[in-house]
Formats: sequence, structure tokens, C-alpha cells
Amino acid sequence: MDALKAAAAKTASAVKHAAKDTYHSGAVQASKLQLSHDISNIDSKIRKRKRQFGEEVYDALCNEFTAEVNRLLEVTKKDIAAMHNDKTRKKQELENLKHDKDKDKAEK
Repeated sequence: MDALKAAAAKTASAVKHAAKDTYHSGAVQASKLQLSHDISNIDSKIRKRKRQFGEEVYDALCNEFTAEVNRLLEVTKKDIAAMHNDKTRKKQELENLKHDKDKDKAEK
């Protein structure tokens, strides 16, 4: 009877451990998917900002407002640099998640 209880406890522990691993794996996958989506979204924002810059500069160039063109360029460069920094941070988070997953596999 004690052997049966011990086997049941061992099985329950294994199931609990497997469920915990599955949950963690799902959470990591969800985080990776969210980060990939965020990176793609940032790329779209960068393209949109560049298009907007082109329209703004075109109008300023047509009116020969060189100071305005320079101002628009500086503002746009700052906006895009901030977006690139955010993208780089998210890519690093994604790499960290991939590295953690590989590390977890190696430990098992």
C-alpha cells in the first residue's frame, strides 16, 4: 500500500512539474510573439514617419524654406533614433528569451 501511495505521489509530482514546464513554455512563447509583433510595429512606425517627413520636406522645399527643412530633418532624426532604440531593446529582450529557453533545455 505504501508503495502504491509513493508511486501515486511520484506521478502527481511529475504531472505537476510537467504542467509547470508547459505553462512556462507557453508564457515564453507568448512573450516572444508579443516582442516580434512589437518589433514589426516599430518598423511600420519608422516607415510611416519617413513618409511623413518626405511630405513635410517637399512642401518646405517647394517654398524654399531651408531652415524649415533642417528643423524637420532634426526632429525626424530624433524620432527615428528613438524608435530604433526601442526596436533594439525589444530585439535584445527577444534574444534573452531565446537564450533562456536554450539554457533551460540544457539544464534538463
